[in-house]
Formats: sequence, C-alpha cells, structure tokens
Amino acid sequence: MGFAKVTTPLAGVSPIERAAKILQGRPVTIVTAASQAAACARAMPWANVLVNPAPERGMTSSLLVADRDLDPAATLGVMLADKPFVTRATLELCERALGGAPYDVAYPLLEDEPGHPVYFTRKARALLSAIPAGDTLRALRDHPALLRLEVPCDDPGILIDLDTPEAWDAAERELSDA
Repeated sequence: MGFAKVTTPLAGVSPIERAAKILQGRPVTIVTAASQAAACARAMPWANVLVNPAPERGMTSSLLVADRDLDPAATLGVMLADKPFVTRATLELCERALGGAPYDVAYPLLEDEPGHPVYFTRKARALLSAIPAGDTLRALRDHPALLRLEVPCDDPGILIDLDTPEAWDAAERELSDA
C-alpha cells in the first residue's frame, strides 16, 4: 500500500498495537520484515520477534520462519496484523472449540465466510513445507488431508482485512466515528 501498514497509526492506534491488546498475556511470535522488527518489538515487548529474511516470498515464507521457532507439538495460531479487529472473545472461542478435539485446523466462521485467526495442529504444520512459496493460509487451511473445524461466531472482525487503501480508509472512518 506504499507504507508500513502494520505500524502506521489507524485512528491513533497501529494494527500491531491493536493486535497486542488482543494477544496480551499469550505467548506470541511475530514474523516481520527487518525494517519493522523494532516497531513490532515496542508494540509487543513480551513477544518473540523474528525477521523473515525473504518477505517478498509471501506468507508461506513467514509461516515457515514461525514454524521453525515453535515446539513441534504446539498448535500454531496465525493472526495476521492486517486483520486487527478480531476480538479476544473470538480467539478464546476458537481455542476452546479446538482444545482436545481431533481436528487439524480450526478457524472462525461468520455467515459461512471463513476468517482469522487460523489454528494449525501438529499434523497441519507437518504439511506446511509443501505449500508453494507466496501462497496464502488458504492452501494449508483447505488441504484435503486435514480435518477442519469451523467455529461459528458473530465477530465481523474475523473478515476485515486492511489490504487496500479503500479498506484502510473505511476502517479509519469507522474507528473515528466510534
């Protein structure tokens, strides 16, 4: 978008700062470009900040960086910083639903629309290296070998994505009016 959207204030609070409020008290690993590492560390001082040496290779590249840093048995919850309007209640709802269940992938669903965050268990993480470079989470989330858990919710934040100038402007207007 021509600027560092993760660390740029949006109605006075950057998306990474919004994510920090939602994730407070949780173990967090942030994967970012070197140019954003210091700002991300300031926003979430408790987080482990990792630099993706090849951010131009897309989301798969970032996921692989995070995956190598985590305990192999851990579930990987992916919350994208340009989707900063997910509520903490939605995180907790998804985590409760996944806890102890025999699923490989879990994600919230709003009116039949899948959203974020997306959780990947050990079996799903084992398939991560086979996902093409530059691909999105969708390829892993929808992998035919994985058992998916769709968690119905009423949180529109699971769908709000700040990927276009129009989306950024709309979020800025809505937040300023609130």
